[in-house]
Amino acid sequence: TVLPNGVPIGLNRALVEVHSARPISDKFDLYAYLDVLQADWLGVATIFSFLTDKYFPVGLSVTEVLLRDKEQNPAIMGSVFGPALNSDGTLARAGGIALFANVRHLIQEHVLKAGVTSTFYPEKGILLSGPAASRYRGDAKALRKLERDFISGMNKL
Repeated sequence: TVLPNGVPIGLNRALVEVHSARPISDKFDLYAYLDVLQADWLGVATIFSFLTDKYFPVGLSVTEVLLRDKEQNPAIMGSVFGPALNSDGTLARAGGIALFANVRHLIQEHVLKAGVTSTFYPEKGILLSGPAASRYRGDAKALRKLERDFISGMNKL
């Protein structure tokens, strides 16, 4: 039900989180998410070691919906999420990027077609969640700074 930093994913069900006991490298790690109960959702999260509280706030997730189903529920969504800290303030886990897709919807509604490339664009507006969300809600300037800091960190990879 939560991203690697503890902020809720934003889905109406729990997914199984799968990851290695050791990171793939010292720069990044991967997590997979599987909907084993209803076989609807698949997800992936990439943790970037640079994404500390220097580049992105602890307890914040910025989510964009790329596709909705007929009931207007998200069918594809992506999030950038901040790091998680230990109780002593040290880094427990760096932040990252996550992508979730309701693959059953994509298949049943013929959104994806064999041999055809599909492109999805984010809706206008973002969803902020987590304990730090209230600090950034409605503050476009602060959000742009987060975006610049994130891109700066990505360029250092």
